[in-house]
Amino acid sequence: MLPERRPATVPSGRLDVAGILLIASGLSLVLIGFSLKGNTAGGHAPAWADPGVAGCLIGGLVLLALLVPVERRATIPVLPIALFGNRTYSALLVAGFFFQAAAMPVGVLLPLYFQYVRDYSATVSGLLLLPLMIGMAVSNHLTAAIILRSRRAKPVLLVGAGLLTVGAAAFFIQDTETPMALIVLWLLIAGLGSGPPMGGITIATQNAVQLADMGTATAGSTLTKQLGGAFGLACAQSLLSLYGTGGPTAQAIGSSVAWGGAIGGALALAGLLLMRNIAISAPGGRVPAPTPRDGEQTTQAPDRASA
Repeated sequence: MLPERRPATVPSGRLDVAGILLIASGLSLVLIGFSLKGNTAGGHAPAWADPGVAGCLIGGLVLLALLVPVERRATIPVLPIALFGNRTYSALLVAGFFFQAAAMPVGVLLPLYFQYVRDYSATVSGLLLLPLMIGMAVSNHLTAAIILRSRRAKPVLLVGAGLLTVGAAAFFIQDTETPMALIVLWLLIAGLGSGPPMGGITIATQNAVQLADMGTATAGSTLTKQLGGAFGLACAQSLLSLYGTGGPTAQAIGSSVAWGGAIGGALALAGLLLMRNIAISAPGGRVPAPTPRDGEQTTQAPDRASA
């Protein structure tokens, strides 16, 4: 049976239809633009100035810009703008975006190297990505354990960003004669760096905001990582078309993976450096006092975050 008790205060107001339509249509256009940019049908990805790509991206960004004043006036906004005043939450969004942008090209472009350069079958090429997957699984599991034991998320996320940057940048020296053992090592390092943001950023995000904002903040974090993956893949496909005018070569694939991973990983690292070293609540225990948004005061015990 449903409990008879109701909250002391129930939010009242009109459904934020305008906000829902703007965020859905704006994000859809942005994702379509990235998808079109990453489409290499015919051997070449379209230019960023292509009418279809540029039109979708500009249209989507305009709709998302219009979302800001609409959400400021909404009684119950679908996307509370005040969340972005929380420095830690904003920093985690940036880090999650660039983490995914750095990791996506590694898993998508390396099979092209195995098939077109090393002449492996599609099945074997997929199996050769196992070090990347194993690294992700192991580091994701360890990240959750370390965060919950140490009650700190920032250190392990910084280590992940560093490993991802190093692992991806190593592909700069990839060529047709690179030993497979070395490529496996690079994939393992990149995988170990890709695991921490998978669960670690979600844990940190949920502990960085007020309890009432936890659902919205978690959804925003997940969506931002998806956008980062689409953006990273589109950029990597553009680099691949630029370097590999005669088809996918070892140097073209390696440079595309390395540039995307190194820049994305470095930007994720920069984002993490801006976040506060928040304290993580114990599982099953009481929820500590949330981190106050910048400029806000709180009367709760400040045991959740430290600058």
